[in-house]
Amino acid sequence: MSADFGGASSDPGTRLFTVVGDGSAPSTVELLTDTTLDAVLPAVETENGWTAACVGGVFGGVTRSLDVPASAPGLVGARLGTNGVVELLGDSTCMVALAGERAKFAREMNCGRCVPCREGSKQLVNLLRDVYEGEYKGGMLRELARVMRETSLCGFGREASRPVTTAMDEFETEFTAHAKGNCPTGICNQS
Repeated sequence: MSADFGGASSDPGTRLFTVVGDGSAPSTVELLTDTTLDAVLPAVETENGWTAACVGGVFGGVTRSLDVPASAPGLVGARLGTNGVVELLGDSTCMVALAGERAKFAREMNCGRCVPCREGSKQLVNLLRDVYEGEYKGGMLRELARVMRETSLCGFGREASRPVTTAMDEFETEFTAHAKGNCPTGICNQS
């Protein structure tokens, strides 16, 4: 006799998600794994709604849609992280700046034991800095991310580039605008 825990057959049961929105206190929500992530939205109030979410913690994936199964296979398939955090980002969040902050975290916090992560995170920061200086090298960023993902020794290095590549995929126009000296949110143009 087997127990039925509900949820997705590939990942039965439930998952906990901590939801954070601009200007609201975090809330923790338990979802069946066959539920979509948009079920977390009523848990927090956002002042002006949300335009994107970063799912999976500091190295989570950036997405415009939470119509994604809460199961681990569903999150991985959508190129999001599985670490149980949903950050709701408003229209005042610059995706290029967000990607840069996450890349700097990777550069400063990696253990330094493997070259792909140690040197890759430095190169990631430099290539993102180049965007602000007028050069958006999307192909180089994606190739660097692939090398880090496939050759790093641990999950830190394999996941460190995810916020950058998913932000590029969802908000590429922001990256090209920055290379032309314009931040669509106006955040990066302020002195």
